[in-house]
Amino acid sequence: MELFDVKRSCNSELLKALKALERVQAQDFELCSMAYSLRDLPPYQTLTRKRAAGTVPSVWSNLCHYIGRLGSWTKASKLMVQVAKILPQYICDFRADHLESVPPIPAPTADSKTHLSGALRRMFQQHENNRLQRVEEILSCFKLFDVSARFEEKYKEKNFWPRVHAELLLLEHFYYRNLSFVRNHRYIGCSKPSRYCCDLYIKCHPGQFAVRATHGNLWVNWHAPIQPINNEKQVQKHTQIILNDMIKDIRKDVVFQIESRAPPSPRKQDSTTGITTVATGSQRITLENSLPVSLEA
Repeated sequence: MELFDVKRSCNSELLKALKALERVQAQDFELCSMAYSLRDLPPYQTLTRKRAAGTVPSVWSNLCHYIGRLGSWTKASKLMVQVAKILPQYICDFRADHLESVPPIPAPTADSKTHLSGALRRMFQQHENNRLQRVEEILSCFKLFDVSARFEEKYKEKNFWPRVHAELLLLEHFYYRNLSFVRNHRYIGCSKPSRYCCDLYIKCHPGQFAVRATHGNLWVNWHAPIQPINNEKQVQKHTQIILNDMIKDIRKDVVFQIESRAPPSPRKQDSTTGITTVATGSQRITLENSLPVSLEA
């Protein structure tokens, strides 16, 4: 949708609010504060109704998302001030550190088995041949695109360099060094919800870490984390157990998606919009207006 169509589809209050944001776009502080305040006003409620009226991503859902992201900076600042009052022991005299990320890993080399049919056959056991044939027949009937060709194209893309994602890097760092968590709540924070594979990895990990929010987006350039130890056999065994458990869930999801003949769900935004959930203490809380009293120790 062009900008002209957006303006034509807006009511006067919503258009006035969007123009006000546009006027302060070069002033970061004012822009974020205004976006945060807008979320409680009628124009934003109009925008959310327009977003809800659609079933696929639209200009309205994008506007809601970006206004929410801008407002999140102000929300985060207010949250930090409130936490400092309620839990000063976690704010004073703290030290922030960083963990070096792992460089992208070369993509696996394609071989004679690197095709969709080969992957499907590895998902089914010998006594499931009838079901395998039914799944292959369903895929062959897809008219919009060649699923098998797209599967193989991923190995040829120049940007196909699998990476270890941040939350899993921290997860293995804490696990193998047996580091402690605040109030023993084994939660790995991250600025975005987990992707599909990261979510499965956390659920299948023996460390019993708290499950994070996930948007379910599949990221092809994903690689399991490399454990920070020198025992190669132990690393391989640890990773293999987790990946084998992940494959069981992946198989269920893939077969269900094919057999249901349902189209893929619209891709969700990687970052959160509007209400933000975080883990604090032994519970997850919703941050919209203020911190609940139950946050106190």
